[in-house]
Amino acid sequence: MKYYESYVKTYHNGELIGCQSGGVALTEKKFKPLEVIEVTWENLNEVYKQVGLGLNFNIWNFKKGRVVSFFNANPFKKNTWDIAEWKKPLNIEIRIYTQEKRATMYNLRHFDIKDVKKYLESN
Repeated sequence: MKYYESYVKTYHNGELIGCQSGGVALTEKKFKPLEVIEVTWENLNEVYKQVGLGLNFNIWNFKKGRVVSFFNANPFKKNTWDIAEWKKPLNIEIRIYTQEKRATMYNLRHFDIKDVKKYLESN
Protein backbone atom coordinates (compact mmCIF):
# COMPACT_ATOMS: atom_id res chain seq x y z
CA MET A 1 0.00 0.00 0.00
CA LYS A 2 1.14 3.52 -0.83
CA TYR A 3 -0.12 6.91 0.34
CA TYR A 4 -0.40 9.60 -2.34
CA GLU A 5 -1.16 13.31 -2.21
CA SER A 6 -2.03 15.28 -5.31
CA TYR A 7 -2.64 18.84 -6.34
CA VAL A 8 -4.12 20.30 -9.50
CA LYS A 9 -2.88 23.33 -11.44
CA THR A 10 -5.17 25.00 -13.96
CA TYR A 11 -3.75 26.93 -16.92
CA HIS A 12 -5.65 29.07 -19.42
CA ASN A 13 -3.80 30.18 -22.56
CA GLY A 14 -0.57 29.00 -20.91
CA GLU A 15 -1.02 31.21 -17.83
CA LEU A 16 -1.44 29.70 -14.36
CA ILE A 17 -4.93 30.46 -13.08
CA GLY A 18 -4.79 28.62 -9.77
CA CYS A 19 -3.73 25.59 -7.77
CA GLN A 20 -5.99 23.38 -5.65
CA SER A 21 -5.49 20.32 -3.51
CA GLY A 22 -6.45 17.27 -5.54
CA GLY A 23 -6.87 14.93 -2.61
CA VAL A 24 -5.23 11.88 -1.08
CA ALA A 25 -5.29 8.16 -1.83
CA LEU A 26 -4.24 5.01 -0.01
CA THR A 27 -3.92 2.34 -2.67
CA GLU A 28 -1.85 -0.40 -4.23
CA LYS A 29 -2.23 1.30 -7.60
CA LYS A 30 0.78 3.27 -8.88
CA PHE A 31 0.13 6.85 -10.00
CA LYS A 32 2.02 8.84 -12.62
CA PRO A 33 3.88 11.80 -11.07
CA LEU A 34 2.35 14.17 -13.65
CA GLU A 35 -0.82 13.87 -15.71
CA VAL A 36 -1.64 16.56 -18.26
CA ILE A 37 -5.19 16.93 -19.56
CA GLU A 38 -6.08 19.25 -22.44
CA VAL A 39 -9.65 20.48 -21.89
CA THR A 40 -11.88 21.20 -24.88
CA TRP A 41 -15.58 21.90 -25.14
CA GLU A 42 -16.04 18.26 -26.22
CA ASN A 43 -14.39 16.66 -23.15
CA LEU A 44 -15.21 19.38 -20.59
CA ASN A 45 -17.96 17.44 -18.79
CA GLU A 46 -15.89 14.23 -18.54
CA VAL A 47 -12.86 16.09 -17.15
CA TYR A 48 -15.09 17.93 -14.67
CA LYS A 49 -16.53 14.61 -13.45
CA GLN A 50 -13.07 13.02 -13.22
CA VAL A 51 -11.16 15.80 -11.44
CA GLY A 52 -14.11 17.52 -9.74
CA LEU A 53 -13.29 19.65 -6.71
CA GLY A 54 -9.64 19.99 -7.72
CA LEU A 55 -10.56 22.36 -10.54
CA ASN A 56 -10.44 26.14 -10.29
CA PHE A 57 -13.60 26.72 -12.28
CA ASN A 58 -17.31 26.01 -12.48
CA ILE A 59 -19.45 25.18 -15.50
CA TRP A 60 -22.72 27.02 -16.07
CA ASN A 61 -25.30 25.79 -18.59
CA PHE A 62 -27.33 28.41 -20.45
CA LYS A 63 -29.70 28.29 -23.41
CA LYS A 64 -26.93 29.46 -25.75
CA GLY A 65 -24.38 26.99 -24.38
CA ARG A 66 -21.94 26.52 -21.51
CA VAL A 67 -19.80 29.08 -19.70
CA VAL A 68 -16.62 28.31 -17.77
CA SER A 69 -16.27 30.64 -14.80
CA PHE A 70 -12.97 30.79 -12.90
CA PHE A 71 -13.08 31.12 -9.10
CA ASN A 72 -10.34 33.72 -8.84
CA ALA A 73 -11.36 36.14 -11.59
CA ASN A 74 -9.09 39.16 -11.87
CA PRO A 75 -10.77 42.20 -13.49
CA PHE A 76 -7.39 43.35 -14.86
CA LYS A 77 -6.46 40.02 -16.49
CA LYS A 78 -8.60 38.98 -19.43
CA ASN A 79 -7.33 35.38 -19.03
CA THR A 80 -9.36 34.92 -15.85
CA TRP A 81 -12.68 36.13 -17.22
CA ASP A 82 -15.57 33.83 -18.04
CA ILE A 83 -15.30 31.82 -21.28
CA ALA A 84 -18.50 31.36 -23.28
CA GLU A 85 -18.87 28.33 -25.56
CA TRP A 86 -20.57 30.35 -28.30
CA LYS A 87 -17.83 33.03 -28.32
CA LYS A 88 -14.43 31.32 -28.30
CA PRO A 89 -12.63 28.00 -28.10
CA LEU A 90 -11.59 26.54 -24.75
CA ASN A 91 -7.83 26.57 -24.16
CA ILE A 92 -7.48 25.07 -20.67
CA GLU A 93 -4.78 22.69 -19.51
CA ILE A 94 -5.03 20.72 -16.27
CA ARG A 95 -1.85 19.38 -14.66
CA ILE A 96 -2.27 16.85 -11.86
CA TYR A 97 0.86 16.36 -9.76
CA THR A 98 0.89 13.24 -7.58
CA GLN A 99 3.56 12.44 -4.98
CA GLU A 100 4.06 9.40 -2.83
CA LYS A 101 4.35 10.53 0.78
CA ARG A 102 4.83 8.98 4.17
CA ALA A 103 1.47 9.11 5.92
CA THR A 104 0.98 10.06 9.53
CA MET A 105 -1.70 8.53 11.72
CA TYR A 106 -3.63 11.77 11.28
CA ASN A 107 -3.54 11.32 7.47
CA LEU A 108 -4.82 7.75 7.75
CA ARG A 109 -7.91 8.53 9.83
CA HIS A 110 -10.28 8.72 6.83
CA PHE A 111 -9.38 5.37 5.28
CA ASP A 112 -10.79 1.89 5.85
CA ILE A 113 -9.15 0.04 8.75
CA LYS A 114 -8.16 -2.89 6.48
CA ASP A 115 -6.27 -0.57 4.12
CA VAL A 116 -4.58 1.22 7.02
CA LYS A 117 -3.47 -2.10 8.48
CA LYS A 118 -2.01 -3.16 5.10
CA TYR A 119 -0.21 0.19 4.81
CA LEU A 120 1.27 -0.05 8.30
CA GLU A 121 2.41 -3.63 7.75
CA SER A 122 4.12 -2.77 4.45
CA ASN A 123 6.07 0.19 5.89
